Amino acid sequence: MPTLPQAAPSSGLQYDELVRVVIGATPPAPGNFQADVAALSSPAALAETPAPKKHRGFGNLGALAGGILSGNAAGALAGAATDAVVGNAIDAQADRMTAAFGVAFAGALRGLTQGRLERHSFYAGWERVDDLAAQTATIRKCDLHQLITLDLAKKTYTIVDPTAVTSEPSPAKHEKPPPPDAATPAPQAPGTAVVEFKNVVTPLSPRKLEGLDTTGYDDAVTFAMTQATGSCRNGSFGVRSRSYYSRLPQPQLVCPMAAMPRQHYPDAAQPKEFVASGGCRPSFTAHSSGPVPPAGNLALYSTIAMSGSSGNGPAPAPSGSPGSFVFLTERGNVHSLTAANTSLFEIPTDFTKVP
Repeated sequence: MPTLPQAAPSSGLQYDELVRVVIGATPPAPGNFQADVAALSSPAALAETPAPKKHRGFGNLGALAGGILSGNAAGALAGAATDAVVGNAIDAQADRMTAAFGVAFAGALRGLTQGRLERHSFYAGWERVDDLAAQTATIRKCDLHQLITLDLAKKTYTIVDPTAVTSEPSPAKHEKPPPPDAATPAPQAPGTAVVEFKNVVTPLSPRKLEGLDTTGYDDAVTFAMTQATGSCRNGSFGVRSRSYYSRLPQPQLVCPMAAMPRQHYPDAAQPKEFVASGGCRPSFTAHSSGPVPPAGNLALYSTIAMSGSSGNGPAPAPSGSPGSFVFLTERGNVHSLTAANTSLFEIPTDFTKVP
């Protein structure tokens, strides 16, 4: 029988993970993992779901969302203060989150609203991720410089060294844009604004999820830009997460991929250049309260809700309200791995290598 770990596992860890998007509705409460997994194969889940309407009008706070979830709060603030191009914070963030989930966004949002089920396995510095619906698996062995991709249905595999230098040609250098013609409107004058940042963390009552003890936290982050002049724009953006953490440590990604050449990153991604190019230079105030969630622990349930408004509109909508965009992660079937499970990280003998 698999061992159910309550604290740090002795050797390795395995769990199933269900990720989906909930739009304009209340996500399921903690404790519904098994029911939600079973619902994936129901007739209702297999039916087509219409794509959500776009949520326009978030002004220059679109870049904020990407910075928040990428862990770069300072860059997010600077980018949000001067980004006058992004008109849809939710759509832009969906693109970024798609990369994090490892799926192409085109036609995949419908799939994410239904759910994406993966199995994650970790042992002795090795990592395996199974896409249970697609019948594929990716194995990373950092110490051996191996990235193995398995097609479980076709019984084929590929293997590469993720740290090897590729022979791809260097990307073209950015050329200066041509001078504006007479029809191009003059850029707006540099502006100022007042940005207020608030982070309020509220502890939730302990719960037992999937047989494991967990502690919960409600973490609300809000940004509001007011008194804008010139190139600055008034607006607000909020991110609210609700997570229940186990006592287990969160396994870390162990095999970093080859570093991408510096030219692949647009210069405008640097916070200082955002401010310099946009001309908007806001002043910031920050307030925080509450305990610090155990971010290093494995969360068995987590929601991340985003919402915003342009101009002097209302504060960001709470999770589950019309127009909200919620990323839901549920984990279950947690158990320890031992030396007897190392075959999970090997290429089956009856698989054939493909280019």
